[in-house]
Amino acid sequence: MTEFDELMSSSLKRVAQPGDPAGVADAIRARVDAGDIGTPAQSSGFGSGGVLPWLPWLGLLVVAGVAGGALGASGVLGGHDAQSSFAAGSINTGVSALGCPGGSPVVALEPGQRVLAMQRSDDSEWLAVRDPLDLSRTVWLPTAVVVIDPGQADLNSLPIGGCPEPTLIKETHAPAAPKPTAKPSTPGDTSVPTITSASGSPNPFYNDQTITIKATAVDNVAVTSVHISWSGAVSGSGTMTKVGSEWHYQFSTTAASFGTVTFTLRAADAAGNKSAPVNVVTSHNYFG
Repeated sequence: MTEFDELMSSSLKRVAQPGDPAGVADAIRARVDAGDIGTPAQSSGFGSGGVLPWLPWLGLLVVAGVAGGALGASGVLGGHDAQSSFAAGSINTGVSALGCPGGSPVVALEPGQRVLAMQRSDDSEWLAVRDPLDLSRTVWLPTAVVVIDPGQADLNSLPIGGCPEPTLIKETHAPAAPKPTAKPSTPGDTSVPTITSASGSPNPFYNDQTITIKATAVDNVAVTSVHISWSGAVSGSGTMTKVGSEWHYQFSTTAASFGTVTFTLRAADAAGNKSAPVNVVTSHNYFG
C-alpha cells in the first residue's frame, strides 16, 4: 500500500465514526477495515496507484462528510476538531424529553434510541438533542441519560442554548370614563296652599234647605283638594268639589236643630302641604 493509500484509508476510518447518524459512514468503515479500497479505475496517465483507485470512495467520503457534518474534521482536511457543534450518542434509560430545561414533557423516549446532541444548558445539566421521533424539533434531556459515542465532541464544547425568555407585554387599558356628577337633589315642595276666599249661601238656611259653601285657593304648584268639616248645631266632614276656579260643597240637614253651624276649610297640595284653616259661620233654623 502506497503512502497515499494509507492516508486515504486512515481518513476514511476517521470519517466513519461508529454510530454516525447518516449510516453511510458505518458502511465505509466496515469495508475499509476489510481491506477494500474500491474498484480500481482505468489509468490515463496517473498510473495504477495514486488517486484513481480511491475515486469510488471519494464520492462516499463526501456523502459521509455532508451527512455527518464531519468532512472538515475527518482527517482529510486536517486532524479531528474537538470543537464540533454536535455529538452523537444514545439514551441509557427511558426518559421524558422536555420542551425546555426544567419545562414540561413533550415526548417519551426509550433506552437505546439514538440522539444527536446540538446544545447544552449553561450549567451543562441538560442537552438539546434532535427528537428521534420528529427530527424537525429539538428536545431537552438530562445530560446523565445520554451516553456519547467515543471520539465525538466533548459536551463542554457544545454551544450553550436554551429556551427564549418570554416577553412580557404590559396590557394597557383606556382610562375609565368619568362617573357622571350627581345632580343636586331638588328640594321638595314645602310651600303651603292659601285659601283666598270662603263663603256660604244662603245664610241663614232653614229646615232641610241646602246651603252651598264656596272657596278659592292657590298654591305655588297646584291645589289638589279642599277638606271641609262642620261643627256646632250639627257636625260632620267631607271633601269639596272643584268647579271651574272654585271649590264647592253643598250641605243640608234634616236635624231639628237651631243654632250656629261652623264650616272649617283646609286646602292641600300634592306634597301634602296644608293651608291654614278658614272658617265659614252659618246659622241653621228648624221650624218643623
